[in-house]
Amino acid sequence: MVGKNAGREVTDAEVVAVLKKFVKNIDETTTVLSREQPLTQATKVKMVELGLEREGYDQFLPKQLTEAELRSYVGEIILTEGLNMGKIMGVLKGRFDGRYDGKLASSVVKAALT
Repeated sequence: MVGKNAGREVTDAEVVAVLKKFVKNIDETTTVLSREQPLTQATKVKMVELGLEREGYDQFLPKQLTEAELRSYVGEIILTEGLNMGKIMGVLKGRFDGRYDGKLASSVVKAALT
Protein backbone atom coordinates (compact mmCIF):
# COMPACT_ATOMS: atom_id res chain seq x y z
CA MET A 1 0.00 0.00 0.00
CA VAL A 2 1.10 3.56 -0.65
CA GLY A 3 1.09 5.86 2.35
CA LYS A 4 -0.90 5.35 5.49
CA ASN A 5 -4.33 3.94 4.65
CA ALA A 6 -3.92 4.94 1.01
CA GLY A 7 -5.97 1.96 -0.12
CA ARG A 8 -4.02 1.20 -3.27
CA GLU A 9 -1.13 -0.94 -4.37
CA VAL A 10 2.28 0.49 -5.22
CA THR A 11 2.94 0.65 -8.96
CA ASP A 12 6.10 -0.63 -10.63
CA ALA A 13 6.89 2.94 -11.72
CA GLU A 14 6.74 4.14 -8.12
CA VAL A 15 9.07 1.38 -6.97
CA VAL A 16 11.54 2.18 -9.76
CA ALA A 17 11.42 5.89 -8.86
CA VAL A 18 12.22 5.17 -5.21
CA LEU A 19 15.05 2.79 -6.09
CA LYS A 20 16.50 5.37 -8.49
CA LYS A 21 16.49 7.93 -5.65
CA PHE A 22 18.35 5.47 -3.43
CA VAL A 23 20.93 4.84 -6.16
CA LYS A 24 21.33 8.57 -6.78
CA ASN A 25 21.94 9.17 -3.07
CA ILE A 26 24.52 6.38 -2.98
CA ASP A 27 26.31 7.83 -6.02
CA GLU A 28 26.35 11.32 -4.48
CA THR A 29 27.64 10.00 -1.15
CA THR A 30 30.35 7.97 -2.86
CA THR A 31 31.43 11.05 -4.83
CA VAL A 32 31.72 13.12 -1.66
CA LEU A 33 33.58 10.37 0.20
CA SER A 34 36.04 9.89 -2.67
CA ARG A 35 37.12 13.54 -2.36
CA GLU A 36 38.46 12.88 1.14
CA GLN A 37 42.24 12.92 1.01
CA PRO A 38 43.80 10.73 2.13
CA LEU A 39 41.08 8.09 2.18
CA THR A 40 40.80 6.59 5.63
CA GLN A 41 40.22 2.88 6.13
CA ALA A 42 36.72 3.65 7.45
CA THR A 43 35.92 5.65 4.30
CA LYS A 44 37.17 2.84 2.08
CA VAL A 45 34.99 0.34 3.95
CA LYS A 46 31.96 2.62 3.67
CA MET A 47 32.51 3.03 -0.07
CA VAL A 48 32.65 -0.76 -0.50
CA GLU A 49 29.44 -1.13 1.54
CA LEU A 50 27.72 1.53 -0.58
CA GLY A 51 28.88 -0.23 -3.74
CA LEU A 52 27.37 -3.50 -2.57
CA GLU A 53 24.13 -1.76 -1.61
CA ARG A 54 23.98 -0.12 -5.04
CA GLU A 55 24.49 -3.50 -6.74
CA GLY A 56 21.54 -4.82 -4.75
CA TYR A 57 19.28 -2.02 -5.94
CA ASP A 58 20.54 -2.34 -9.52
CA GLN A 59 19.23 -5.92 -9.61
CA PHE A 60 15.68 -4.60 -9.28
CA LEU A 61 15.97 -1.73 -11.76
CA PRO A 62 15.27 -2.15 -15.47
CA LYS A 63 18.35 -2.37 -17.69
CA GLN A 64 19.27 1.17 -18.72
CA LEU A 65 19.68 2.11 -22.37
CA THR A 66 23.20 3.03 -23.41
CA GLU A 67 23.95 6.32 -25.12
CA ALA A 68 24.40 4.45 -28.41
CA GLU A 69 21.01 2.77 -28.01
CA LEU A 70 19.40 6.12 -27.24
CA ARG A 71 20.96 7.65 -30.36
CA SER A 72 19.65 4.80 -32.47
CA TYR A 73 16.11 5.02 -31.07
CA VAL A 74 16.08 8.81 -31.37
CA GLY A 75 17.08 8.48 -35.02
CA GLU A 76 14.22 6.05 -35.63
CA ILE A 77 11.75 8.29 -33.83
CA ILE A 78 12.83 11.33 -35.85
CA LEU A 79 12.02 9.41 -39.04
CA THR A 80 8.44 8.80 -37.90
CA GLU A 81 7.69 11.82 -35.70
CA GLY A 82 9.76 14.58 -37.27
CA LEU A 83 12.07 17.15 -35.70
CA ASN A 84 10.06 18.01 -32.61
CA MET A 85 11.84 17.67 -29.27
CA GLY A 86 8.60 17.32 -27.29
CA LYS A 87 7.26 14.55 -29.51
CA ILE A 88 10.57 12.68 -29.50
CA MET A 89 10.85 12.83 -25.71
CA GLY A 90 7.20 11.77 -25.40
CA VAL A 91 7.77 8.72 -27.60
CA LEU A 92 10.91 7.82 -25.65
CA LYS A 93 8.96 8.04 -22.40
CA GLY A 94 6.14 5.93 -23.80
CA ARG A 95 8.45 3.20 -25.06
CA PHE A 96 11.26 3.22 -22.51
CA ASP A 97 10.01 4.91 -19.34
CA GLY A 98 12.39 4.20 -16.47
CA ARG A 99 15.02 2.72 -18.78
CA TYR A 100 17.04 5.82 -19.62
CA ASP A 101 18.60 8.84 -17.99
CA GLY A 102 16.45 11.87 -18.83
CA LYS A 103 19.37 14.29 -18.91
CA LEU A 104 21.31 12.04 -21.28
CA ALA A 105 18.24 11.53 -23.49
CA SER A 106 17.67 15.28 -23.67
CA SER A 107 21.27 15.92 -24.77
CA VAL A 108 21.06 13.10 -27.35
CA VAL A 109 17.84 14.53 -28.79
CA LYS A 110 19.25 18.07 -28.87
CA ALA A 111 22.36 16.84 -30.66
CA ALA A 112 20.23 14.94 -33.19
CA LEU A 113 18.15 18.04 -33.89
CA THR A 114 21.14 20.29 -34.58
